[in-house]
Order: sequence, then structure tokens, then C-alpha cells
Amino acid sequence: MVGLKDFAGTVEFKGRIKGHDSTPVTLDIDVKALLSSTSSAPQPLRSGRVIESAQRPVGISEIIPVVETTRPKDVIFMREDLFTNAAAEIAEGGPYAESAFRVVPATLPIAKVGTWLPATDEVLDDSPQAENYLNVRLPFAVRQRFDSQILNGNGSAPNIRGFLNTAGILTQAKGGDTAYDAIAKAISVVGTTGRANATAVVLNPTDALALDITKDANGNYIRAPYDVPHVVNDGIAAGTALVGDFLSFAELTVRRDVTVLVTNTHADYFTTGKLAIRADIRAALTVYRPAAFCQVTGL
Repeated sequence: MVGLKDFAGTVEFKGRIKGHDSTPVTLDIDVKALLSSTSSAPQPLRSGRVIESAQRPVGISEIIPVVETTRPKDVIFMREDLFTNAAAEIAEGGPYAESAFRVVPATLPIAKVGTWLPATDEVLDDSPQAENYLNVRLPFAVRQRFDSQILNGNGSAPNIRGFLNTAGILTQAKGGDTAYDAIAKAISVVGTTGRANATAVVLNPTDALALDITKDANGNYIRAPYDVPHVVNDGIAAGTALVGDFLSFAELTVRRDVTVLVTNTHADYFTTGKLAIRADIRAALTVYRPAAFCQVTGL
């Protein structure tokens, strides 16, 4: 192996120092000598980034208006259940026909969705990344579950009553229709029966893909015969779609948005140096006009 002293003593090197042209200098350097067993191993680089696992995103709650409420336990609104329109043309001096309208109160309980997890004092004191991670991930877990309840909650306490279990929503079976035609019919029935304008079509990713790659007999892709956007979310079961006017006739009534609390008073946590971290939300799904929504089956 050639060392630095040997290199400095070569004719070629001396020639270059004096400014003379010379042949290139070739060194046979043993890499093993540079990384000898007596030297310290390089320290690993630790990134502060935390990579979350792949999870179903929150999506349904993003297409529904949010309204805050101060009522402690429930949401009360008035819903018209009778409309008799007797308006008619009247001859001079003739009688007016009597119309009949009636509204009744509707009550929806405010539900609570929450979760908690333990952590040591040291984790939160010594690792800002861990604290930031929990501040994001725990609320996400709550919102993800709430998102699922908006669609599928059965309304049995303490569950939210989701769209698909709300009495009075319309249904449209695919039957012998194409999937596009069945959805188009659902959009139409929302307009003619519910007197509403559909703002979204909620689809499972499997069904959304099947629609996207639909082709005609010549291999050309077929596009939807409607301009209502698709909202893709695997919270809704494959084979089912939900069409509706989410902007005008649905509302997320929030008593308390997602809140994160930390305490050391749980069990023996004070004496063992642990913390309990809790997150929850108190809210209800208010469907003002069930007929403004239609469930499509058999896709």
C-alpha cells in the first residue's frame, strides 16, 4: 500500500510541484485501512419524521356543513309533515279555499365518539415528535370513527344514526341497469321526489374503479351521464352508493369539536409517571329531508 510519504516522494509528484509535466500518479490505497476495526462506527442518522400507517381517510364529514350548538344533549328542529295546498283562482266575491300546513318537532340525540391511550412522562417531555404525533393521530382516530358513523351508524344509543339507517331515504336498485344508469336514476329521483339537487355520489373504491374503467363495445371509455362529483370512501360497502344533497339537507351539529385532554389522575398514573391522553367529539348528524338522499344497491 502506498502511504502519503511514498506519494510525496514520487518523481511524478515532485515534477508537478516544480511545474513540469509528468505522468499521472497512481495510488494503490487499501480501503480496509481507511475503515480499520479500531475506528469508531459512524453514528446512525435519526430522522424526526414519523411515518403513519396507511389508514382510511376522513372524507364524508368533509362534504357536509358544520354548525355549532350550545344545546347540551340533543338537536331539535321543526319538520313539516303535512302540506295541503288549496290555493286556487277565485271569482269576485267568491270564498277562499283553506290550505293546511303542519310542522312537528324532530329530536336527535348528540352522540359522543372518543378514545384514549397511555403515555409516560418521559415520552412527552423528551420527544417533541411523539407529542406532535399524538396531537394529530389521536384526533384522527376519533374523526375516522365519526366519519364511519355518519354513514353506517344504526342510531341505537350511543350510536349516531347514519344516512343509510335514516328512515325516509329513497332507494334505487340497479337491477338490469348499468351502474351509471342506476346512479343517474337515483340523482333523478332525488330531484323529483326529494325536490333537491344532488351534490355528491358516495362510492366504495371498488365501485368507483369499475365505473372509471367502463368501456363500450369498441373499447372506448364511457363517462358518467351526469355531472355530480364522486366521493370515494371505503366507509361505504362495495355494491352500495349514496346519492344526495349533502349541502342543503344535511348538517353536522357539533356540541364540542374534537378535544384532547391529558391527566395523571387515572388509576396509579401519578405515582408511576404516566399520563392518560383522551380525545373525543360530541356531535350529531342532522338529516333535515331524508327524501333528498337515495341509496343505490346492487352495483
